[in-house]
Amino acid sequence: MKQYRNLCGVTAVLLLAASLFAAPAVAEESGLITKASKYGAKETIQRFEEAIKSKGWVVFSEIDHAGAAKQFGIEMKARTVVLFGNPRIDSTDAEGRDARHR
Repeated sequence: MKQYRNLCGVTAVLLLAASLFAAPAVAEESGLITKASKYGAKETIQRFEEAIKSKGWVVFSEIDHAGAAKQFGIEMKARTVVLFGNPRIDSTDAEGRDARHR
C-alpha cells in the first residue's frame, strides 16, 4: 500500500508539473523539470499517453480544464490533466487484500 501511495504522490507531482508550464519559475523552485514540446497540445497529450501505455501503465482519465471553462464562457489555453498509474505496483481490493494475485 505504501508503494501505491508513493506512486500516487509521484503521479500528483507529475500532473502538477504539467499544469505549471504557465509558471516556470514556480516549477523550477519546486524542483520540477519542465520541457517544451515541439508539438501542439493535442498531439503532445496523445504522445504522452502512448508513452505511458508503452511502459505498461494505465491512463485512467483526462481532465480538460479549458473545455470545462469554455462551458462557462471562459477562454483558456489548453490545460489538460492526464491521470495515470500502474496497478501492478501495489493493488489492493476494498478490504486491503493484495488483489494482484487473484
